[in-house]
Amino acid sequence: MPDFGGNVARMTEFSALLELGLSRVFKDDIPTHPKMYTDWLYVKKAKEFTEDELLTTGLQSMPEKTIGGPVVTDKPFISSTVKYDLVPHALGFVGEYELIRWDKYGVFSSMTKKLSRSGIDRYNVVTYAILNNAFSTSDSKYTIYNAEALCATSHVLLRSGTGQNRPSTDVDVTYLGMQQMITDFALLVNEDNLYINVTPAKVIVHPQNRWKAEAVLQSSYREDTANMSKNTLSSKGLSIHDSPYLTNTARWFAVADKSLSRECFCFSLGDDLEFRRDWQASTWNNIFLMYASFRVQVFTWYAIWGTTGA
Repeated sequence: MPDFGGNVARMTEFSALLELGLSRVFKDDIPTHPKMYTDWLYVKKAKEFTEDELLTTGLQSMPEKTIGGPVVTDKPFISSTVKYDLVPHALGFVGEYELIRWDKYGVFSSMTKKLSRSGIDRYNVVTYAILNNAFSTSDSKYTIYNAEALCATSHVLLRSGTGQNRPSTDVDVTYLGMQQMITDFALLVNEDNLYINVTPAKVIVHPQNRWKAEAVLQSSYREDTANMSKNTLSSKGLSIHDSPYLTNTARWFAVADKSLSRECFCFSLGDDLEFRRDWQASTWNNIFLMYASFRVQVFTWYAIWGTTGA
């Protein structure tokens, strides 16, 4: 008999659903969150089970040339290779034939929906782990190509120097905090220590800070003063995204448009959620299975800014 890695739902466990006189069953029909990460994270189709990436720099800033002197030549630098494997995920449900057969309230007939909700929740957990691990190096899946944290005050550049996408002193969701974020984006440099033209498009906060972010970014006047100073942040066009999948309420982030951030981090799908239903020949038990394979690919830090909060 095949091993399905779990227990079988039996009539004896759910006998109340089959009792005479039972007139109503409240089912778990309240919707769960959809794929929230698509609001800020680029999603692509995986081409291979294992993919690898590396980074190559451009050239340094052009130096002066003396009259009659030689031209300075330069060469690009290349990073180490990072490999990404697809990670299979699956969940199943096995129910006794008699339990499914006499399920008069349709409790078990919606297993496709229930398994799909489970899969989408896992998508959200895995993708938001990019942000939840943005300040840590403990899990290599969420560190950049040279094993540094995604958000740091000092990223070592391939050519020379350092860059940062985290404030030297962490800031709260305030007017001055947003100013710091926009300024830090304006000062971003690439691996050649040249300034790059990257602007923030979206602010990501925990739901507890949603209202604070709206007050800071969308009010006509500054929320931190009492003299009705004009709120210049309202003209920056920054949208707000909040999610309960952020595990720390104080942390917040800003990301560039997905057309640029896709080069820095993304969600790669091998097999999207696939549902299968079968039955076990020896028992006629019904088998419901959901499978998916996916990975997050965190490579570099140019398109994100983050802080742990003040």
